[in-house]
Amino acid sequence: MTDDEEQAAFEAWADEVDAANKAWKERWPNHCTNCEGRGGFHVPATRWEPEDYDLCVCAEAGNCPRCGTVAWAVDNEDETPCPTCHWNWGKGKDDAAPQI
Repeated sequence: MTDDEEQAAFEAWADEVDAANKAWKERWPNHCTNCEGRGGFHVPATRWEPEDYDLCVCAEAGNCPRCGTVAWAVDNEDETPCPTCHWNWGKGKDDAAPQI
């Protein structure tokens, strides 16, 4: 594959991801714009600390990152799916907005 073909393939893939991202955001207009439906952020491991996961403010407040409804008690640590849209802590295919 030439460099031009490689570039064209990448641009086509990026366009597909952008279109999927736009469609996801149209389907879930009340999603959290901070985490884009992920519910939190991976914190990379360091020399001294293991990899970690920090909850987004939406999930900490008990709001679903995808549909925005109040889904859980603030102190809920069970990681149960959202009762409204069934968002499932990143385990579902459609839980978060597609990204490059």
